[in-house]
Amino acid sequence: MMKRFEFLWIMLLCLNACEQEGPLDKYDVSLRQDFEQRYRGASIISVSDWDGSGLYVKFSDEQRKEAEVFYMHNGWNLCISYLKDFTCLPEKVQESFLHSPYADAKIEAITSWERAELSHTLYRIFFKYQWKDVENMTYEVLMDEEGVWLHTYNRDLPNNYWYQAVQPGELDFIQKRYPGSDVRGYINDGGYNVYFFIQDGVIKQISFSPVNCWYETRYELPFDTSLPDLLVEWLERVHPDFSYTKIFYVESPEENAYELINENTPNNEGIIVRESLWNHE
Repeated sequence: MMKRFEFLWIMLLCLNACEQEGPLDKYDVSLRQDFEQRYRGASIISVSDWDGSGLYVKFSDEQRKEAEVFYMHNGWNLCISYLKDFTCLPEKVQESFLHSPYADAKIEAITSWERAELSHTLYRIFFKYQWKDVENMTYEVLMDEEGVWLHTYNRDLPNNYWYQAVQPGELDFIQKRYPGSDVRGYINDGGYNVYFFIQDGVIKQISFSPVNCWYETRYELPFDTSLPDLLVEWLERVHPDFSYTKIFYVESPEENAYELINENTPNNEGIIVRESLWNHE
């Protein structure tokens, strides 16, 4: 009778231990330790296999309404966090936004993107604000953790995101073509891989097509930039009444171009002037 009681007691202990097993316990110890160290106090919502040999973890904590972490076979790769509110942003990001023309905007959502391949965190802030005659235009602003304003879009809040991985070949291309570049962020925009980087103090945006071919690089030039004489002559001849408030330079495999935009027009009208149109030297 005593042996039978001891056997039942051991069985109960084993069942209790199984019930207390954590959601990550069946995975590699180093992976579990990495998660616990990175996201202390996290409440795990779900765990599942990802991309064959990877792992997907959804969790929440004090600052995140929800977060998604992706581990690949060689370790941590990506964390997308849906922040609870504006105060969860780094101080420099808050200051940069509060010193912008959109300081009193109605913020709709904030996400942060941390990637193993990049040394910077990308913050994507969606908000409503007046744009010309449109009372509640949806904006998306991209900033890094230092509060550097990388880009502004006018577009709706996405229903979901493209979970595309950074392509090492594209990073190599950026470093070779633009030596000394510091890549501050990456997004997948409608199938195009778009990177934002700083070179010699200038913020630039480079895009790669869905087949990982360089599509274009664009960046804003100071308004007082002297345009080439032949380009000025072409403008005076073909568009004598056109005026502009912003100048962008666009590099592409085919040919380079200037993009001139007039923000004082209803739809920010502009023209793209390719080199073949004016440079006949």
